[in-house]
Amino acid sequence: MVVPGIAGLIGFTIINVLSQSEQTIDYLGLIVDFLLFISAVYTAMTTISARHSEDEKPKKHQSLPNMLSVREAANYLDVDEIDIRNLIEDGDLRAKAVGNDDYRISKEALEPFLNP
Repeated sequence: MVVPGIAGLIGFTIINVLSQSEQTIDYLGLIVDFLLFISAVYTAMTTISARHSEDEKPKKHQSLPNMLSVREAANYLDVDEIDIRNLIEDGDLRAKAVGNDDYRISKEALEPFLNP
């Protein structure tokens, strides 16, 4: 790790310089503690970042509900919402009307469009 190594090198240099003076000898403990703290924070953050990037990558198809809105279906197929509405209106995509201007589409109805 680069940052802990640099922090140690800087700390060692500061300690050598400051240990020459009696007035600043009281601050050595604080400087060492601070550098150790920086090193620990960096290590913790890189560990958390690595875990987060590996664990929190949900699969596109895994986290969806069974019935999707037009927007969710468009995101699922990576197309515009108008394309989904046109497919529904043309009868190429089965959907259930909800309210005046919305639809619910099953994931199964979208499967043929995933791999045309």
